Amino acid sequence: MLKKIKKIKNLRLIVADTMLVAALVIAFAVTYDINRHAGLYLLSGEMLIAAVLLVRSGKK
Repeated sequence: MLKKIKKIKNLRLIVADTMLVAALVIAFAVTYDINRHAGLYLLSGEMLIAAVLLVRSGKK
């Protein structure tokens, strides 16, 4: 039972991370289309968030 709960928790984390990355991609595409400089600033912020996600996924 405990293993099943742990798998569900891991699945929720994966789904949440996927949704966050999709939202970041959409935000970058829209912002870059409106203004390239603002889009590049947003991209650097997104890369920071991606680095945090990678570090968080390595923790157990």
